[in-house]
Amino acid sequence: MVNVLEGLQAEIRDSSGARRASAMGHAMDTGLTKINKLQIQKN
Repeated sequence: MVNVLEGLQAEIRDSSGARRASAMGHAMDTGLTKINKLQIQKN
């Protein structure tokens, strides 16, 4: 599951993926917060 979320985050960083990410809007906010917490734990 984490790999899928990391893939989504990589797509968000991509310029074309950014439009899709902004279209998702607040639906992604919770997911991104969880991903960021996972990254902090890894680092």
